[in-house]
Amino acid sequence: MKKWMLPTVAFAILFFCMAVGKLSQRTVAVYNENVSRVVVTYYDDGEPGEPVILKEQVIVLDAGHGGWDPGKVGVSGTLEKDINLQIVYRLAEELEKRGYPVVLTRTGEKGLYSDGATNKKREDMANRVKCIEEAAPAITVSIHQNSYPDAGVHGAQVFYYEGSAEGKMLAASIQKAIREQVPQSGERKEKANKDYYLLTHTTCPIVIVECGFLSNSAEEKLLTTESYQESVVQGICNGIESYLSYSAEGVSVSAVPVAALAEPTAVSAASIAAIEASGFRV
Repeated sequence: MKKWMLPTVAFAILFFCMAVGKLSQRTVAVYNENVSRVVVTYYDDGEPGEPVILKEQVIVLDAGHGGWDPGKVGVSGTLEKDINLQIVYRLAEELEKRGYPVVLTRTGEKGLYSDGATNKKREDMANRVKCIEEAAPAITVSIHQNSYPDAGVHGAQVFYYEGSAEGKMLAASIQKAIREQVPQSGERKEKANKDYYLLTHTTCPIVIVECGFLSNSAEEKLLTTESYQESVVQGICNGIESYLSYSAEGVSVSAVPVAALAEPTAVSAASIAAIEASGFRV
């Protein structure tokens, strides 16, 4: 459903319910500001039906490096910046399919710096932070690839700012989901960090996902394939959804039975206005 159609649909539902005189029995709207969701439940003969979840958790996806900065270089010459962008594109597509608005910091080969910048890296990082803060997202996921002198080291690993409880929860959720989706990625655990620029300069829950080691020839080869990238993407998306359903701010309304919601109220003008103003996507 197109975003611009939602207000029309909402008012059509309201008009229909008023016409049959069963507004309070048939329609319930609950707006949970902590998780930015509206739940609309339809009642049939007094029994709750399936809720329709309208999501607005904006997710920022950051493809690390770009342009003059290739990031890590694989043993066969694979450039990290290219893998990062490929995975981010796949992530954006999958998250949008699942109903989440997505913002990308880097959308092309070039980084976020001007050609005349005297310190391209500094400008690039500052612009990434600016993009994230302006989007005011529920979470940010920055995609990277790893490297290590020991060519035998492999596996995905998720980093979070050590002072962030939400970041730790998000990292743990994604790390667990990647292990489940991609068993060959290893048994690495999420790890705290207090030095990475994006982790220390952003205000939303943020993680850096190192999808694998380009210094490991077998993993480098896997990371260049569509099938492996897709498996990693599915794992990351599953972890994101798990976190958003059970966030540090409280259990999401979508994660509990409708009967467990605290005193839901009938659809009011304010509820309809909240749906319209927030531009939710079905």
